[in-house]
Amino acid sequence: MNESHKTILEIHCDLQISMTNANEILKKDIEELRADKEIKDEQIKMLYAVIENCLGINVHAVFDEIEIQRAEA
Repeated sequence: MNESHKTILEIHCDLQISMTNANEILKKDIEELRADKEIKDEQIKMLYAVIENCLGINVHAVFDEIEIQRAEA
């Protein structure tokens, strides 16, 4: 009984270590995704500015107009 108890404790410790490692990997992945999202958000802001400047329109206003037209159709 004592030997099986030790084995259970070893398995438990191994599982805790594995879970800790998995959590660290997930935290790192989340940080990378957040950094990626910040870059993409900035790129979208830049793209909107270029489009609005080149076309001389407000993208949001035009989109709202399109949505109204679709709703009325």
